[in-house]
Amino acid sequence: MTQPSEQHVGRSGFTFLEILVAVGIITVIAVAALHSRSVIIRAEHKAYRLDEARMLMRGLVAHRRAGMENDDLLETMPAEWQWMETPISTDVTDSAGAHHVATWHVWRLIHHGSGTTLEIAVDNIGGNTNAQESLP
Repeated sequence: MTQPSEQHVGRSGFTFLEILVAVGIITVIAVAALHSRSVIIRAEHKAYRLDEARMLMRGLVAHRRAGMENDDLLETMPAEWQWMETPISTDVTDSAGAHHVATWHVWRLIHHGSGTTLEIAVDNIGGNTNAQESLP
């Protein structure tokens, strides 16, 4: 019988350094994946808040059309939302060249927790309300 030579005995398995490198690579990949998921969750949350703001704004416009005053409108708002109204006057010229002053009101719904803001410009607030949404 022959005995195994000492030269033939080599290493088997992984070294500590190889394991550390592998764990480091896996950690970097995991952190990148978690960050990507976090961004997606924040975007979905903001989209949900924007949809909620649109529904609230439609309700505010409907209540205003029905003749509800600002104090009553504020009572219909959930606590986490803030509603602001800013009047704006603009000089306009019609096709005949006559100058008129157009009064608009900018309504702004703000959700501070998510940073969501929705603005609409409302014309002729007491009667026929014409609202157009701006980009959030």
